[in-house]
Amino acid sequence: MTPREQLQDVSYQQTRPTCVLASYAIACWPFAKQPVAEMFTAYCDHFKLEATDPEETYCDDFHCVRTAIQAGYDVIYDLHWGSNQLVFKRNRDAVWLSRPFSLEKYWRSVERSLRSNRSGLLMAFVHKPGLVGLASNHSVVIGCDSHDEFYLYDTNYGRLVGVCDSINDLGEIGHGMLIHARTCRGVDPAAR
Repeated sequence: MTPREQLQDVSYQQTRPTCVLASYAIACWPFAKQPVAEMFTAYCDHFKLEATDPEETYCDDFHCVRTAIQAGYDVIYDLHWGSNQLVFKRNRDAVWLSRPFSLEKYWRSVERSLRSNRSGLLMAFVHKPGLVGLASNHSVVIGCDSHDEFYLYDTNYGRLVGVCDSINDLGEIGHGMLIHARTCRGVDPAAR
């Protein structure tokens, strides 16, 4: 099954501003099959946060504490490669995650990478959307299908929401991170 087909089987609709960690969970889903809710619990356990509602605790901590120290995608990168929590270990065993990079600067090479490796996915942070229905300051997951169109999974809707011809169509874009199966390492566009 392609990542797009597998993403049709996962449903997570955010009710709070959880898009960064949720997008990471969605992007890892086709390769590691880790439930989105477990990411919030693992986040809280990693940072030793008391949590009766891990999703709410994540929101409070991520937006008030972590992003004051470092950028959101950097937090996810550090969790992916450094956390001892089982969910992150399983993701690490299943997928390679690039360092966060300027998607605005490297979008052309990212498009080439996704078109040449259709199993790869991209987490993209959109500052000001160019597509109807996308929220501002929001993280989405993008892949490329067999028709060279880019499909989007949006946690605001909890599903695949549409296609575009170019990543640049998303609007004013910020950082991105590429995700590939460990068996097929992708090209880190910022490493060139």
